[in-house]
Amino acid sequence: MEKAYFSEDEVDKRNKLARPLCDEISIKSSTHRRDYPLSLTLLLLGVAGGLLIGKCVFEDQTVENGGKANNIISSTANWGRYVIEGGSEKPVLEAIADVMKAENIMNNLKELTLVPHIAGSDRNNKLADELATQWHSYGFDSVDIYNYTVLLTHPNRSSLNVLNIRSSDDFDDIVFEANTTVEEPLVDGEDNPDVVAPFNAYSGVGAANGSLIYVNYGRYEDFKLLVSKKVLFNSSICIVRYGKIYRGDKAMLAQQHGCRGLIIYSDPADYAPKGGQPPFPDGWSLPDTGIQRGSLNSVEGDVLTPDLPAIDGVHRRLYQDALDANVVPSIPVQPISYRDAEQFLSRIGGEEAPEDWQGQINITYNIGPEFSDGSEIVYLEVNNEFVNKTIRNVIGQIHGSVEPDKLVLLGNHRDAWVFGGADPSSGTAVLAEIANVLGQLRKTGWRPGRTLVLCSWDAEEYGLLGSTEWVQHMSKTLYDRALSYLNIDTAVSGHDHMFVAATPLLFHAVYKATKMIKCPNPHYPTLYDEWQHYNVIPGTRPYIGNLGSGSDYTPFLQNLGITSANIHYTRSSRGSGVGSYTVYHSVHDSFYFMEKFLDKEFEYHRAVGLVWLNMALQIATTPLLPLNVTDYAVVVQWLTGEFAQRHEYRLLEQNITLSFLNASVDMFTEACASFQLELDHTQDKQLGDNDRRMLNNKLQSLERAFIFPDGLPNRPFFKHLIFAPSAINQYAGSVFPGVVDAMFEATSFADWQEVDRQLSLLAVHIRYAANILNQYTKPI
Repeated sequence: MEKAYFSEDEVDKRNKLARPLCDEISIKSSTHRRDYPLSLTLLLLGVAGGLLIGKCVFEDQTVENGGKANNIISSTANWGRYVIEGGSEKPVLEAIADVMKAENIMNNLKELTLVPHIAGSDRNNKLADELATQWHSYGFDSVDIYNYTVLLTHPNRSSLNVLNIRSSDDFDDIVFEANTTVEEPLVDGEDNPDVVAPFNAYSGVGAANGSLIYVNYGRYEDFKLLVSKKVLFNSSICIVRYGKIYRGDKAMLAQQHGCRGLIIYSDPADYAPKGGQPPFPDGWSLPDTGIQRGSLNSVEGDVLTPDLPAIDGVHRRLYQDALDANVVPSIPVQPISYRDAEQFLSRIGGEEAPEDWQGQINITYNIGPEFSDGSEIVYLEVNNEFVNKTIRNVIGQIHGSVEPDKLVLLGNHRDAWVFGGADPSSGTAVLAEIANVLGQLRKTGWRPGRTLVLCSWDAEEYGLLGSTEWVQHMSKTLYDRALSYLNIDTAVSGHDHMFVAATPLLFHAVYKATKMIKCPNPHYPTLYDEWQHYNVIPGTRPYIGNLGSGSDYTPFLQNLGITSANIHYTRSSRGSGVGSYTVYHSVHDSFYFMEKFLDKEFEYHRAVGLVWLNMALQIATTPLLPLNVTDYAVVVQWLTGEFAQRHEYRLLEQNITLSFLNASVDMFTEACASFQLELDHTQDKQLGDNDRRMLNNKLQSLERAFIFPDGLPNRPFFKHLIFAPSAINQYAGSVFPGVVDAMFEATSFADWQEVDRQLSLLAVHIRYAANILNQYTKPI
């Protein structure tokens, strides 16, 4: 085994000197609760008559335990870009493919999905401890568990929720009782007593009764159509199907329109389409007894501590304040199966629903509100409990050898509504194997140039609680030091092609990674080739989506401006019309489902893991950050053109022009082109530390330039002026969201001055980005 450049005594000395620089997040190894914020110590080291700020002076560490890992020996002169394998240097981006094993990922998933592990449960807490212990054993420099006390909600076991159809003449006469207590188990293990009853977290508590109105997907345009038809909601319960938009937006729209309660079901058109796969367990379609759980929380993080980390001592608002702020619904909401939904929908009379509202239950879908039998009504009662629970994030670090203060983060959430075979445990299983791969490298003395941070989040399913609380806890450190956040929620939901959503700075890194990795499908040489085959426009670069919300990248990108990506393997919607896995958030999302229908050999998991780690290592081991600014310019130009095509005529009617925005985009485009030329010119040169730092600082700061501290209109948490979730669908990405939100409001309130203001804010922040790139590389 090759030794590090320094003697063991020298390395030990340098590590002791460097430790205070190695970030506020975690300085010592610990799995104990942190009840206090860590203090930040900045140490300035004199080097060659000058000051080197924020740079640890150790280049590597010797191997303390002696042994080899897969015959890989680290090379110490190159930011961790190479390892020595079989006596010769090999790029670490290639070497990881020799170490990552599909079998390990499979075994990880088996263990993770043995029993349910909802947020706040003993099992989920035990998994946190097990991950922390593993990461310690792999030689991570620090592993910490961060505890937060948050408000969770779950079914009341002593008073379960009720949904039925009753006689309006005799209220005690129950005509039909929906199953709200348990999903019918279809394979071994699904009858586990810890399986939580189907429910919607943060539903209003109480009872409601009335007639029934069908509102399609419960979108803004669906309610708008019924309003235009003079449908009145205030004496009715509404029923909508899952899909198209976030379920919490469905609930809030129902409440805003006066519905007394809401029923949500999964229509077979979306989850078990005719001509598609048979229902589970014979195929991957949702069975007619399947029920999707999910949260209705519309605020990121704990509902009682907005803008604050949910640690001991902070102010907590009353839950009524959250209700008044319209971030959680006050009306009762309950999910059901499509077998039970048929009983409700088939009884609805009134006008026939439009053709595109017709689902695939074998009935004619009517709007209502009256029942065909006028002597029946719907009764809904939700008795969910609200409890303060401790959630636990596991944060593990491998400190960088050159720039330990710069952080490259990889994250996945650990909690599941039930077993979480795909969501999220497929991602957790991959994260655990990445930790193992890094541990194998660490045994050789290998170390990345920048600090790698692995994050296992808790309570994501309740509304991104774990990640948001930690980001709020560490916001100043992350704003200053984080280079990127790379997220996987569900690693594998199909096996047709990769799907990536990312900010444009990461496009180049995504494409490079997918071109390097062999495709599990033998018909394609690389992941990139397969991905490109499914592209909308043949021969062009594969499509990378915009980031909205719905997973743990949200607080990093939308609140702090940290460039981010979300990665997974998916199924194409071509032919089936279904692009997502159908047993989402049900009891059937299990190891059995994953192995039988999605990834029998777990090679697609391995491929996703290699992309994830490859991207992280590109950023952590390349001296000049591999972030491409010209991709950002192309995207902003295209978005501006699309925006003008859709909205310019309407804006001109209000005497609002896009000239200032267009001029700003031109400035940004020119700045990006000039800066990229500068980067390309320096690629073959030996850069001094200061020159490299200044170039990298521009790349790190570019995404932050689009952050407006006050946030979007009526959405202060979301501060990114280029990308944000849609105001009426948190799952979908919206571009130029401040302007789009203001235009949406202007259609009702005619406040076009706010539209003009938002256009100016957008244009000025695009100029901020141009100014960052145009700054002199060398000090004046």
